[in-house]
Amino acid sequence: MKRNYAKEFQDLIELEPNYELISEYIKNNKYVQMKHLTCRTTYPVKPEIWKFGSRCPECFGNNKVKSKLKFEQLLEKEENYKLKSEYVGTDKYVQILHKTCGTTYPVTPHSWKQGRRCPKCAREKTAFEIYKDKPTWLYYIEINGIQQKIGLIKVIYNRNLEDSVYKSRYNKNEGNYITIIKGKLYKDGWIAYQREQKIISLLTSINKREMILESGHTETFNLKENK
Repeated sequence: MKRNYAKEFQDLIELEPNYELISEYIKNNKYVQMKHLTCRTTYPVKPEIWKFGSRCPECFGNNKVKSKLKFEQLLEKEENYKLKSEYVGTDKYVQILHKTCGTTYPVTPHSWKQGRRCPKCAREKTAFEIYKDKPTWLYYIEINGIQQKIGLIKVIYNRNLEDSVYKSRYNKNEGNYITIIKGKLYKDGWIAYQREQKIISLLTSINKREMILESGHTETFNLKENK
């Protein structure tokens, strides 16, 4: 039976799930295109070299030094950002400081190259587009008499928070009894958003935060339990 070199090589690759052969195997000494799934780098390599341990040039060997230098050069071009931790690899998280707002956040060099920048400023840009010049309620509610929650809701949803119907109601979907303690209507929702963020920052700084609800611009605090 004729030996199937292509299948043997494919079997070797499958032993390392972070790599994928993306071109046709021709011969042991002919280049194939390999993809490192971890960092998404595509590079040429000969099967005979692969068998002796040659792996992703971006993550191993001298090219790692080159990749680090290239990443640092990219950062230097954007004066508002600074690397705050050691570069390990293109798929490994580093800490980046956004000097403009003072936020330090984790990001992989690969994601940075794809355009990912400060998440705080990105959220604010989105919030500005959502709330600017739109009447918005900034509310403070109590859930089941234990948790306190602040958040925003635009008037477009036709919810008058001063109405007794909304001041105390049962949420059938979540099984919670909600009491609206206070609500203030802002003609410019962007101002409401900024006020909300200041309140959240204050509560966080005095260690009153119990948990964050990721849905929407809201946070929940167990203020009574943390007193």
